[in-house]
Amino acid sequence: YGLSSNTWLRTPAIDLSTATGATVTFQHWVDIDDFLIEEEGTVRVLDAATPPGAVTELEVVSMNISGANSNGWVEFTAELTEASLGESVALEFIFRSDATDDGFDLSGWYIDDVTVTAPAP
Repeated sequence: YGLSSNTWLRTPAIDLSTATGATVTFQHWVDIDDFLIEEEGTVRVLDAATPPGAVTELEVVSMNISGANSNGWVEFTAELTEASLGESVALEFIFRSDATDDGFDLSGWYIDDVTVTAPAP
């Protein structure tokens, strides 16, 4: 990844309009320079009904994702809060890197097998 990166990836809309609970699960491989935690990944839940060009954050699932994971792919799981339930949502994965060319930049943050599950209504 480059210096001063600010990249994001969003899922299509996920209908949680009748959900009484929901869990987000994905596999990720983290290989991010964690010196002073200036490079990190964040997982947010956005309101998918927001007009194009606007972003309404419903909640932050996890922030400060960093570190060099020598164990390879690891499962991440988190319960979504009531702020996301009853809505049409999109998950957003954000990666930011610092502007320092310190020679410690690693491979980045890789995400796969994203699922959101909710109990049957």
